[in-house]
Amino acid sequence: SVLEQVGDIDCVIFNAGIGQQSSASATSAEETERLFRINAMAPIHWTQLLLKGKKPPKQLVITSSVASKFAVPLSASYAASKHAVHAYFTTLAAEQPKLKICLPCPGPVATPLNDDKSATDDDDNDDDSSKGKKKKKKESKMPAKRCARLMISSMIKGRDTGSHETWIAQQPTLFFLYLHQHFPGVANWLLQTVLGPTRVAMWEAGLNVYDPASLGELRKMRREEAATASKED
Repeated sequence: SVLEQVGDIDCVIFNAGIGQQSSASATSAEETERLFRINAMAPIHWTQLLLKGKKPPKQLVITSSVASKFAVPLSASYAASKHAVHAYFTTLAAEQPKLKICLPCPGPVATPLNDDKSATDDDDNDDDSSKGKKKKKKESKMPAKRCARLMISSMIKGRDTGSHETWIAQQPTLFFLYLHQHFPGVANWLLQTVLGPTRVAMWEAGLNVYDPASLGELRKMRREEAATASKED
């Protein structure tokens, strides 16, 4: 009945979603199911309803993520939901070439979706708002307005070029996207031996994984731990 009242639909944008920052082993099946329901099943369900209507939309825009392109440690369930989005809508684009599907793939963006959540955070004791603001200024995230402008530009481009995906990310995420695209073996080796373990270690130490300064803090903590251990020996 809603679709009948709206009439012709030129474009539908599916942008709602939730994030995750926890290890795969610490993420419950219920949380994984919730991520899939909101991030993947919701746009799929509404797309099916729209395509069954008398006048289906000419263009669909579904916000995906760089997490659909390569492994993102501490986001296994979130990444899986975005992989599902990518697989479904790229297949739909192949089945219905006249339907223009745009899949923007943002990296970290300065929105509540990517708010840092370390392993040692306590929701009940997070009352230092000034610290939170200082942290966010250091984070390597794209401003939300810039991300929105690039997504709109991608949508306009899609009207002429047809179905496509767009990478929307800052460095070093953008570099890693190209590295994984052209040298997947090298990228996966770096993820499994350096980047992944380091990101998990920062999270377990209570550090902000989006703050470049956290790497220096982690090294300092490890040196102090090593010095303490040597004194005890």
